[in-house]
Amino acid sequence: MNFEIISPLARKIRPTAVAIFLVLASIASGNALAQSRQPPSPLPTGPCQDPWVSAAVAGVLGRPAYGPPAAMECDIKRYGGGVWSNYDDLYKKVEAAYAAPCSDRWTTAAILNRANRRPNGSGTSGECAMTRSGDGKLRLNGSFDTLMANVLTAPAAPPASTPAAPAVTAAPKPVPTPAAPPATNPAPPAVVAAPKPAPAPQIAKAAPSTAPAPAAPPQGRQPPNPLPTGPCKDPWVSAAVAGVLGRPAYGPPAAMECDIKRYGGGVWSNYDDLYKKVEAAYAAPCSDRWTTAAILNRASRRPNGSGTSGECAMTRSGDGKLRLNGSFDALMANVLTAPAAQPIATPAAPAVTAAPKPVPAPAAPSPAPQIAKAVPAPATTTTPATPATPTQGQQPSNPAPAINAPAATRQAAVIPPTPFSSTPPPPPPAA
Repeated sequence: MNFEIISPLARKIRPTAVAIFLVLASIASGNALAQSRQPPSPLPTGPCQDPWVSAAVAGVLGRPAYGPPAAMECDIKRYGGGVWSNYDDLYKKVEAAYAAPCSDRWTTAAILNRANRRPNGSGTSGECAMTRSGDGKLRLNGSFDTLMANVLTAPAAPPASTPAAPAVTAAPKPVPTPAAPPATNPAPPAVVAAPKPAPAPQIAKAAPSTAPAPAAPPQGRQPPNPLPTGPCKDPWVSAAVAGVLGRPAYGPPAAMECDIKRYGGGVWSNYDDLYKKVEAAYAAPCSDRWTTAAILNRASRRPNGSGTSGECAMTRSGDGKLRLNGSFDALMANVLTAPAAQPIATPAAPAVTAAPKPVPAPAAPSPAPQIAKAVPAPATTTTPATPATPTQGQQPSNPAPAINAPAATRQAAVIPPTPFSSTPPPPPPAA
């Protein structure tokens, strides 16, 4: 064989075979990817927080997921513990969640939502066999809300009892007959064993009942029976708001007082937990729950005030409330238009002023200086006396003697004479 001819041919065939193999492998991989379920485009925007969960539940149950954004059918822990590798894996886990035990997936889902447990039964027996409307299901004309309201109120069909098999009793053993002695040489009579007593017939025991054990009575406040059919999308919210406020919930099916996020962020563990969260939503700040609810609905905020002050004290009709003869619609129309009651002014404490300082009395004016006039000395024939000029503000050192003083005294008061002068004395100063 000429290997020199075959070798180039083999070198040409080998790359071609590899290319064909890669093409076949890519086709097989594409088929595998095509068979894997992909999420829809665009993804739904609700009702669940996870859009993949919303899409998978809608695909499996043929309707939108029921419940708050992170509970009931939107609870990711219901599907594989909240762990999946891709959308196809999640879809299969949603199918598994509602595939059993009931043959009707809606009934399985409804009991999971209402009782937080799987149904007691299987197929169409036990709780899976509850029927209404004669259709063999609790769908009630296709309304899952109505199914949710009645799924645990309809009597469960009793499970079919399997007849017990008849007990098989053992037949009594025959008593052996003694052998006849021979004609000759009679042998001693054979000792015959006493016959064994026949066993007592066995009594067949009834098969144990397969009926489920009665569930323990639930704790806490329970939802009313039957549940209201509106106005809220969630019948539990409708029932709880009506119980707390004493009237039907106000607003659209998923807003205002029907907005589940107003009550604990839309998450609660049971009806009693929801009821307490509704009470907390309207318990403060106003002492009147209707006023708190009306301002929450109108302004999407809590009232500015507390008790019966501020916006909590607005009054109409003289009844101290804005209920307007019990009409919440009239309260809603006027809750933010009525003037708020003015807070009671606290009288200011009297100001403590310092006592005025006493004004000092003006000093008495000093008396004007008196100018003492000199008493002229009596004229003498010999020597005329010249009166001295007194100093202003000063008194004479020798006071003037009294008129009736004795002559000796008057003589002592006479101003001593001055030397003789031909110049006449100056006139006395004017007074």
